[in-house]
Amino acid sequence: MYQGVLEKVLMKYDIGFVDIFHHQKGYRNEIWPIEIDDSQMINVTFFKREPGSLERILRADAVSEYLASKGMPTRRRFDKRTMQLKGSRGETNVAVYTYLPGDTIPWEAYTMKHMKQLGQTM
Repeated sequence: MYQGVLEKVLMKYDIGFVDIFHHQKGYRNEIWPIEIDDSQMINVTFFKREPGSLERILRADAVSEYLASKGMPTRRRFDKRTMQLKGSRGETNVAVYTYLPGDTIPWEAYTMKHMKQLGQTM
């Protein structure tokens, strides 16, 4: 969905890239893995449009930073800025993170047990 603006977003962040890989979609976002000039992997995340999403993004980032400070492998901000794209359907928040290999879990794959375990963990 965001392939048409992805390179413009990378230019705004002043990020050079070697390759752009196929995106992954989750319940709240669309993630684009990117190989940058120094062979490092990052991901550009386009978040779902909804009220309060920026606050949720910042809270999730704070949790990730805390877990990373305790030695857990979490995604972290590659660039601290959050970009907002304005379109006919509203505003979309965009952020750039370090890349963690794996797959986004589709929302439909979660069970009540997963949700309860996630709540207990947090």
